[in-house]
Amino acid sequence: MLETVDFFEKQINECNAQAIQAANKADREFWQRLADRWMRMLQAKNNYGSPDLHGLRPRPGLSF
Repeated sequence: MLETVDFFEKQINECNAQAIQAANKADREFWQRLADRWMRMLQAKNNYGSPDLHGLRPRPGLSF
């Protein structure tokens, strides 16, 4: 099983790769936002030992 940091980094890299390959701006922005969310979770884990999932819930009107 991947270490937690490796898991987050893998998700970030996959989202960034999808953003690069996206056919349109909306898809690119979606994948970039998703990569950013994974990055914030990784930073939270590095700072506090575990991600603060309550602070990372999507805002109303956004769907992931």
